[in-house]
Amino acid sequence: MANNNKTLIDQPMWEQLVNGPANSAAAVAFVDDNERFAYIMYSATSFWCYDTWAGTWQQLANPPGGTLAAGWCMLFIRQIGTQLNGKVYGSVYAFLAAGASVTFYKYDIATNVWSAALSVVNIPAAFGTDGRLICPEPAFNGYAGGYHSAVALNTITSSPGASQGATSIPVNALPLDLPSGAVLNFGTNAAPIWAVLTASAAAAATSITVSALIAAVPAASTAYFYSDMFLFGNNAAVVYRYNFNTALWALTSANAANPAIPAVTGTLGAGHVVCWLPGSGDANALNRLVIMRGTATSTMYEYDLVSNTFSTVTYYPATETFTTGTCSAIRQDGNGKNVNLVLQKDITGRIFEFTPANRRMMPKATQYLVTSGAALVGDRMFCLRSTDGVEYVYMIPSTSSYFLRTGLFF
Repeated sequence: MANNNKTLIDQPMWEQLVNGPANSAAAVAFVDDNERFAYIMYSATSFWCYDTWAGTWQQLANPPGGTLAAGWCMLFIRQIGTQLNGKVYGSVYAFLAAGASVTFYKYDIATNVWSAALSVVNIPAAFGTDGRLICPEPAFNGYAGGYHSAVALNTITSSPGASQGATSIPVNALPLDLPSGAVLNFGTNAAPIWAVLTASAAAAATSITVSALIAAVPAASTAYFYSDMFLFGNNAAVVYRYNFNTALWALTSANAANPAIPAVTGTLGAGHVVCWLPGSGDANALNRLVIMRGTATSTMYEYDLVSNTFSTVTYYPATETFTTGTCSAIRQDGNGKNVNLVLQKDITGRIFEFTPANRRMMPKATQYLVTSGAALVGDRMFCLRSTDGVEYVYMIPSTSSYFLRTGLFF
């Protein structure tokens, strides 16, 4: 006779690790570098790094201001091609939202230094309830091809363009200022030719200085910005888009002056999740965001970056609802590509894994071995592969300093 309970029997248990440095509060959230390290903000004066290989915590520089509350969220952006002493370098973008106080900063991992406050123009003065930042950008995430911003630079006019290894590219007069670090693609989605600015370029400039080109740039090539970060949440259907190259936010709801992105089908509140899973095996996953609505529903949406549409997703079994306390992480394959979405339901410690390729939501782990406190908003979970090759989900329960992990063995 078949054992229909085998999936439940095989679920791994939670393992308790060295406690975190403080109790988790509302909006405490992890981000990870997709390889070894995770970064967590316990408060505006308590920013830490956790080394999953060594099992140690390290306190880092604190942001220059802001308040940690319900709308807080973070995002890790990899710096292309840079890694030193096992640590992937890049930036952590931190959106601090507490009632009528909204601030936005960038943390540089290599130097342990925070930027001055970045622009929050077009962001509501009051922003709360589970903010989520996401960047579906191949340039920053190591994927060849996929979605790019609709904004294009003027075409290259010099002949024969720029050769492989060149550090300067002639262009038509730039339509806007570009900062150092701006990422451009002079190729196509299928065959990108990356160029990273090593110096700022002012509007009307006719050349740009870049890191040595890995491939020649043909004459009359059009360069696209790989530059969008999206902000969801605030118990609303409105989406906001941040352009890395201009360092500005644009309102992207259906009623905005810039109607490039419609409003989400339903409001996104407590427990909502937004993820990008281009390595999932779904043929169109590279161009889609997967969104769990939260708000005590089981509703799932997809946002198609190419057709610019939201749709409701049918998945199985859609029997679990997700609300305050829900956390999420991204499961990766052996090459570091985002594959599946891992969800912790509310404060139960129960783990589910969503596979886009077959639209299945399956249980993965049992309840905590420790007691969780009152349910809080915030993404207190991440997923990384250890030195023994096992991929683990790491988790801090609500209102707790306990730090746990469980293996994803199947």
